[in-house]
Amino acid sequence: MRGMANFIGAMLAGTHALVALAQVPSSEARARLDALVGSWTVSGQEDSYSEICEWYHNRSFIVCNSEEKRPQGVSKSVSVLGFSDLLGMYTYYNFSSSGGSRYLNGFLRGEEWLFTGERSVRGDMVRYQVSMKPRTSGFAFREETSTNGAPWIVAAQFDYVRRK
Repeated sequence: MRGMANFIGAMLAGTHALVALAQVPSSEARARLDALVGSWTVSGQEDSYSEICEWYHNRSFIVCNSEEKRPQGVSKSVSVLGFSDLLGMYTYYNFSSSGGSRYLNGFLRGEEWLFTGERSVRGDMVRYQVSMKPRTSGFAFREETSTNGAPWIVAAQFDYVRRK
């Protein structure tokens, strides 16, 4: 459930950040996605996790394909990241080989990517907050969840690093 897109996820959708994003031209917003293009892995899991993110036709979206080797078999996912002119926000869609999917909205707060979303999981409402902070070698990734309004818990935290 990593996916750059897991990558990709979201936090603190503050009014000030949304107003600031609305003032950014969509061409500039899309250009910022370029930082996500490349070949990635997770620090400490270089032998078992890989993700390749590439621009889709006409630089309209970034498509990331990931693969994680686990004891129970290989897990794959595809993520699609873009900028919606209609919403004035970044969008993130993820589809996994287990049959799961999710959608998050996001924005930049300074240099940090923030994505938020919610979905029903087996009758429970799960909210997501995902942040990605730039580091010298990649991004620090943190995902938090809240189920049915319970306190937030850290669901995943790791560093994405560029493959060499």
